[in-house]
Amino acid sequence: MKVVLIDNTKGNARYLELNKVYDTVELTEKHKRYPGEEYYIIDFKQFIRSDRDEEIFLEEIWVKRKDMITLEEWRQQQLDKLI
Repeated sequence: MKVVLIDNTKGNARYLELNKVYDTVELTEKHKRYPGEEYYIIDFKQFIRSDRDEEIFLEEIWVKRKDMITLEEWRQQQLDKLI
């Protein structure tokens, strides 16, 4: 599924670009320990600088669902602005 970031002011969302489209990752067995219904898992594959100033490579990043909307919802919002 494709989602669009609408708030990058907190959490892992701060590593992503506002209004950019991202691909989500399907929940697998390795994700079972996390509350998947509260997060989108984004295919990331980038280095980030941690809060402890360490460089870390992440293959995926967890972002709260409230900070993103589906691509279809985002498109509808853009159309509504034109009307």
